[in-house]
Amino acid sequence: MRRRCPDIANRPRGMTLVELLVVMTLVVGIMGAGIYSIGLITHSDLRAEAMRMTSAIQYTWNRAAINNAQYRMVIDLDKNSYQTEVTQSPVVQRSADLDEESSEFMSDEARQAEEEGDNSENTDDDEDDPFNVNRRPSYKQVQDASLKPHTLPEKLDIWGVMTPNNDQVIREGRAAIRFFPNGFQEPAVIILSAGEDTFYSLRTEALTGRVKIYARKLDRPEGFGEPDEVQEEW
Repeated sequence: MRRRCPDIANRPRGMTLVELLVVMTLVVGIMGAGIYSIGLITHSDLRAEAMRMTSAIQYTWNRAAINNAQYRMVIDLDKNSYQTEVTQSPVVQRSADLDEESSEFMSDEARQAEEEGDNSENTDDDEDDPFNVNRRPSYKQVQDASLKPHTLPEKLDIWGVMTPNNDQVIREGRAAIRFFPNGFQEPAVIILSAGEDTFYSLRTEALTGRVKIYARKLDRPEGFGEPDEVQEEW
């Protein structure tokens, strides 16, 4: 009796080396495309956030002039958020920032100097300043749909803030930019980040109300905040 040979075509077989290489190439290509697309999305999101903050700064500058009031944008680097506040105080002579919480915006040297100055005053506040022009203004959050408090999306950060009053980049805590009714705003550089290699920088111009956007991390400008500073094209 003749034995019947099994059907070779029906035998299970493994993948050949060529087929395995093809599959691996496809998988790597798909993963690479996904990573690349994520990078594009992150960069696009960062640019959108830079544009959004720029609009908020310019709108605040306009509000200060139109409403004849002093505004400030408070930037919280720990929470990656910012909000706009306003005060109706007509005159602010003291250069120290803002309200009773303003000391956190100041350098240690400036805070110490102000405390020593306050302690050295023995006269009554009301007698020494009957019109309250030297008292710190009281700020409150702006009730405007265009200036709602905003938090950056995940994976995006407020990397740092540079102001003329601080020699070092502010990397933590809070910083503030003030806007005055006469059309002047405090110069500042705000750096947004989407990782170690992706940055957008915003630089405010004191006299024009403009904000320049750069798709990179700016260094501290030379002569930053000086009255005769020339706006340099970067």
